[in-house]
Amino acid sequence: MTAPQHGEPAILFVCLDFTTPGIAFGAGYHLGVGYLRAYLEGVGVATDQLIDAAPVSLAALARKIVERNVGIIGFTCYDPTYYLIRELSAAIKLLAPDRTIVVGGPSATFSDELILSDAPAVDFCIRGEGEEAAEQLISAVNSGQDISDVSGLSYRHGGEIVRNVENVPRSSRKDEELDSLPSPYLTGMIPPSEGWHIGVVSSRGCRYRCTFCNFASMTHHTVRLHSPERLVAELSLINHHTAKSAQSLSILGEPYSEVPLHIFDDNFTHFTAEVGPLKVTFQPAEVRAGVSERSHAVNFADR
Repeated sequence: MTAPQHGEPAILFVCLDFTTPGIAFGAGYHLGVGYLRAYLEGVGVATDQLIDAAPVSLAALARKIVERNVGIIGFTCYDPTYYLIRELSAAIKLLAPDRTIVVGGPSATFSDELILSDAPAVDFCIRGEGEEAAEQLISAVNSGQDISDVSGLSYRHGGEIVRNVENVPRSSRKDEELDSLPSPYLTGMIPPSEGWHIGVVSSRGCRYRCTFCNFASMTHHTVRLHSPERLVAELSLINHHTAKSAQSLSILGEPYSEVPLHIFDDNFTHFTAEVGPLKVTFQPAEVRAGVSERSHAVNFADR
């Protein structure tokens, strides 16, 4: 495809949902994709995202993606969605061979060589944090520039798989606060009304070395925090929009008066002294905050 004109999306993000496993699929919002879109839009790269909860077949989903007419398609890949992404990418290439398909996320970070060996329709894998790598790759693809300088990029060249130098995670840059990444909620990349189930994070990275988790490795065992002001601004915005729709919220068909708010964070209870007190009043609906955290790190006396 030709390079997008000014204001036209340069990349279409797709995060797959299993609406009916093995039969029908949809695409929804994702916190990581929200960060990517907020960053790219902030540096002048227009983006789009496929949001379609209606269950469709794989072939129909491929047609929907192609019909968006965006040259680069970015998938968020986890192990449970890999095979679907592989087959969907192949279907997209049959319909539009000129599309560039990029895969990011945990599976692309740690299994990039396997993906590129097993999925010929996938053109690139981005390893680790994706904001700056995506910006560099989009620029290179649309301008025909050399991609060897794109940090964290894996691709095929001359029958071999090339792995560019690792990108440096923001979590390890002591001179750069995590707030330099625009908020997906405050920028409107994720509707605040979706925040109660999409969730928020107060930091990026982890210092632990658990063998069952890959998140710490993605950020080289480093941690960077959002400011308390940033987190409170997001929580307040989400609460404002959630409270307005709380009466219509239902879980499994039943009215749900307590709205759960998920904080997907490896460090939320570890840095009380650094983060400081977070006090947010949730009205009129009661918002129940659930933190995915290690139990030994929770001080239940401070509930």
